[in-house]
Amino acid sequence: MLHKSYFDSFVRIHRSFAVPRHLIRSKNNHEVELVHQIKLPIGRAYKENLSFFTPLG
Repeated sequence: MLHKSYFDSFVRIHRSFAVPRHLIRSKNNHEVELVHQIKLPIGRAYKENLSFFTPLG
């Protein structure tokens, strides 16, 4: 059985996508880049969900 605490490590970035927070490497106004150069769009309604993210380095 999956527990709610497991899903706390995910962030919704789009109606179709929720990603683990630790895999996000960078973001801009329109997309996030995950490990292995995977790029996914950020939905307008979900931009605020990424306010926690500050790039490393």
